[in-house]
Amino acid sequence: MNALIEQLRQKFAQQDARISSLERNNSYLLRRLGEVYDQLDSFESDTEETENIAGRVKAEIRCGKTARDRTD
Repeated sequence: MNALIEQLRQKFAQQDARISSLERNNSYLLRRLGEVYDQLDSFESDTEETENIAGRVKAEIRCGKTARDRTD
């Protein structure tokens, strides 16, 4: 009986170690996912800013062409 109890104790200890390892890995992955999310958010902001700049450049080009067409 004592041998079976010892086997159960060892199995529980192994499972506890595995659970701890999985929890550490999960914590690491969640931190990394947070970092990736932040980078994607920053990229999205940069993309929107680039689109806004491109829109202003296009508007200036159209205004320049319109003004040039009027003077011709």
